[in-house]
Amino acid sequence: MPAKSACWFPPSDVPTAERPDGYWAWLIDPAPLTPKLRAHAGEDLDLTLLQSGPAHPWPDEWPVLDMTPRQRILRREILFTVCDDPWVYATTTVSETDVSALPWLTQLGNEALGDRVFARHGGRRLWLEVGRLGYGAPLARQARVLLHPNRLPDPLWARRSLLQCGRARLLVHEIFLRGATPWRRS
Repeated sequence: MPAKSACWFPPSDVPTAERPDGYWAWLIDPAPLTPKLRAHAGEDLDLTLLQSGPAHPWPDEWPVLDMTPRQRILRREILFTVCDDPWVYATTTVSETDVSALPWLTQLGNEALGDRVFARHGGRRLWLEVGRLGYGAPLARQARVLLHPNRLPDPLWARRSLLQCGRARLLVHEIFLRGATPWRRS
């Protein structure tokens, strides 16, 4: 795997021997993640908005969102923690055009995206892929900037999904941070 890339696959294409121990079932579950995390953590689950604002798409996002590198997107980055233990780092990428169709998106704050997309707006997951993120992959680099770099193994395992909400499409990346409590119990 090239160190500067993310390798994304349909879950069925990942050989059993290469699947991460403990959290594979979490990676491939098509259900919304937030309710599952709440079921394990209860009231101790916190969602922190790390940043949200305009950006340019990463190279592996261009084809998924039918964009060019020069087009602008809204990138939202959040962290799920339990008792200060980071469990999941997630990003949402939406084209500027699609943001205008989802005016509530820029005002989510510390509210979970899935609560809005799936529960209130009839959203659906179009597809799901899993990936190993090399040290230099844009998503892995960003996670290391925002989180404690020594706690992040190389490679990182993540999933990405394309969600449909009305006419808008949202690309969601979720990095499952190794060593978090739910994966050890699964």
